[in-house]
Amino acid sequence: MGPAQAALAAPAVLPQFTYGPNDKLASFYAQRNLAGSQKCTILMLGDSITEGQGATALQKGYPAQVRDILRQSYSSGAVGGLDYIAARHQTTVAQNKQMPPEAGFDFSGTPVNGTQYGVGRRCVPLTAAAGVGSLPAAVFTSFKLAWRSQSVGSQIKVRVDGAAWITVTADNVGDRTYTSASYAPTSHLIEVTYGVGTAFVEGVWLFNGDENKGIHVVEGAQSGSATWQFSIASSGVSTWIDSIDRFSPSLVTMAWGTNDISSKTPAQIYTDTKNVINLLRTHTAAPILLTPPFQRATDGTNCTWAQLRTTLQSVAAADPTVDYFDFGAYIPKLAGPGGSDPDHWLYDTIHPNDAGYHEMGRVLSAKLSAVPA
Repeated sequence: MGPAQAALAAPAVLPQFTYGPNDKLASFYAQRNLAGSQKCTILMLGDSITEGQGATALQKGYPAQVRDILRQSYSSGAVGGLDYIAARHQTTVAQNKQMPPEAGFDFSGTPVNGTQYGVGRRCVPLTAAAGVGSLPAAVFTSFKLAWRSQSVGSQIKVRVDGAAWITVTADNVGDRTYTSASYAPTSHLIEVTYGVGTAFVEGVWLFNGDENKGIHVVEGAQSGSATWQFSIASSGVSTWIDSIDRFSPSLVTMAWGTNDISSKTPAQIYTDTKNVINLLRTHTAAPILLTPPFQRATDGTNCTWAQLRTTLQSVAAADPTVDYFDFGAYIPKLAGPGGSDPDHWLYDTIHPNDAGYHEMGRVLSAKLSAVPA
């Protein structure tokens, strides 16, 4: 039996979570229960652990694991698509340190990384030099292409399976969404390229019979990030927040902390977290769940892990729309002083491997599968 198999052979027994009518996540649970006929979308923000560093593929990360587990319990009757794939990713495949094969667009030219737009701030400017961007073939029945225009009249071009290019023109400045035609539920190739003006591709939301129903998880993380880097309003260095409107989330999770404690004090983390919440509130009323990962191998210079937990609990306690769920209550410290990884859940001292991400997905899914008290 290999390490991954051993890790999954005897999973910890998780509690049966319950909720009441005044639960902070009550509106999410209500929407989740309607997944057979309506969309229920979870937007997951965070750092490299949420983006899936150390996994062998993006679909092995815990956001996709949560999606698949919840779809089994709250079925839409459809197969369900892969959901959102950013235009680029900052994770690497565990074995060879290369980008995962399904991680965004592969450009024929010389693209540059954009860091301002889209969930996770992982966009790519569409330019003549970048050439044609091809998304690895995937099964879908339709898709929504997320892009951003910097001027009225900017154009991008999109095509599927080598058909004629479709020119998409921006009727306004800001985040735009191109909704595709319907396709047979087989593997298709999406391509995008430069048209006119300044435009960025942010990512693609893939559906497979679940365009208007079912559980969806939008992974909106950025490897290496800390909370403060996503706390800037649209008038600042980033307009990432504008991109969430197209997803209409029923729940937002925030899983920062691992990088924050390296440079921030508890008071600064409290302020940064509140700033992101306030920014989210300019676009969505969905409940927010603070989900710090399992304990880091070492404490930060300015903040211990215990202080991080207390700080985030304080944020949630002061806001009736924000809840707190600690992975570390169910996944112990795995590395560093006092840490142990008997089930081989770690890829390195910070990031899980496939088995570790499966366990994270199982733990969070238990919380999100709560039943009425």
